Amino acid sequence: MDDQEDARMKFATDVFYKFVTSKEARLKHGANQRQEMQKALKDGKKVEGYRAEWILKSMDEVIKTLVKASERFNNTYFHDMISSEDMKDVLTSAINKINNMTKKKQD
Repeated sequence: MDDQEDARMKFATDVFYKFVTSKEARLKHGANQRQEMQKALKDGKKVEGYRAEWILKSMDEVIKTLVKASERFNNTYFHDMISSEDMKDVLTSAINKINNMTKKKQD
């Protein structure tokens, strides 16, 4: 390689490094990926890739956690029982909490 090629390679490496270490760039990339996934789902297409896999795995983990929490509740309060609607309430409350947390960071 000559000096000019070395300089180009260093420039490309520096740009790539800034991209993968920049929180803003990574968040923007994630937002773009999310937008593409939502469009694909709206168009009736199957969504694949590492983000879709992460969503499915995380969803399963959340559901398992809700089931365990419901079982603990049901075993503690024999006169009461958790329903799927209660689980939806937990998820709605969690979404609201996440929204409030992100709103506070933006303020």
